[in-house]
Amino acid sequence: MDIFEHIKSLAGDWLKRKDANEKLTSMLEMIAAASAEVQSRKSSFTGLAEKRLQLAEDARLRALSMFEENSLADCEKFCERGLLHLQIASAHMLTEDQMKIELAFEEGTAEEAIERLSNGIASLKMAVEYSNCLVSDQVKEKLIDVVRQREEALAMYASGDDEDAHRVAEGAILWLHFLGKQLELDNDKPIIQIEPTVRLSPKEMTMIKGLTESIIRSRTVLAVTHTRGYLRVERYLNAAMENLDKAIHAYLDGDADKVSRMVTTALMETRMADELLKNTGFDESIYDAPGNEVVDDLNLKGKEFFRRLVLLSRMIKDEYEEPDRALNKLDSVNFLYKKCLQALRENNDTEAERCARGAHLDLDYARQLVIENCEPIYSDL
Repeated sequence: MDIFEHIKSLAGDWLKRKDANEKLTSMLEMIAAASAEVQSRKSSFTGLAEKRLQLAEDARLRALSMFEENSLADCEKFCERGLLHLQIASAHMLTEDQMKIELAFEEGTAEEAIERLSNGIASLKMAVEYSNCLVSDQVKEKLIDVVRQREEALAMYASGDDEDAHRVAEGAILWLHFLGKQLELDNDKPIIQIEPTVRLSPKEMTMIKGLTESIIRSRTVLAVTHTRGYLRVERYLNAAMENLDKAIHAYLDGDADKVSRMVTTALMETRMADELLKNTGFDESIYDAPGNEVVDDLNLKGKEFFRRLVLLSRMIKDEYEEPDRALNKLDSVNFLYKKCLQALRENNDTEAERCARGAHLDLDYARQLVIENCEPIYSDL
């Protein structure tokens, strides 16, 4: 029996019929078998299943710890929790099989493209429900547009316009691919992977897919490692997104030359964003200086401060309509804080104090920009 079918079919008395040692051994075997099977299967839900298997393994380790302490009631509790995660992982891996319909269309046809689009929409919706993830308004609007394109492709196919129906369906699949990537970025966890291309896909689809992944990769780096240059990098990535939209529209129009031009232009934008990311982001080398215990402590504090500053930057950017002035002040805080740390390493207390005071003032000013009627905390005196 398939490992996922086996896990799914386990009766509720599975835990009751075995002693603690047998339960733990059985869980270990099932987690190992399920993990190996996940790695060998190609599924849109692989990321979700892997997350659940990791939670199952965490629960098993806790159960093992309780068993060693002879706390059998707690061991039982964590075994049940691990089994639950295993069953959810199995549901993820079986979902795609359950959604497949009996019709088998020839690869590269309009029918096959429309079927892939339909399965992709269903997979994305189910993945969102399973993972209980946050969905931004932009993603919702684009998904509605994708559903509309599916209806449009079906109408074209029904009227005998196979070629246009094929292109519209594939264009919508390209957007689904982007939406899956964006959901994972917005929620900072694996959710779903929708593969837009097949063996017979035209090279333009492969080009657009590569552009999507390049944009998402740059956005990911920007989201987790940057305060300085945030707005400048975003301008280039927004320009790349505009050209991605134009590339997909050109694909729908069957204009291969324009697709190539738009993708090339957008890749230039993302390359510029990548260069800015390298030059204005987190500089790990400033924390690599060998030294004594004081220097090592400064390094740890510097990394933690920068991590919190990046999180604050993301919150301001996501929550406020006009974040530019506050983000610019946080850029200044980041710059001055680095200078303060360097001055402390060099035992230059006067310079460290000057930079620290400037960082305090800029941080407080950013706070006043974000929070209405906020009184200053720090003084330049």
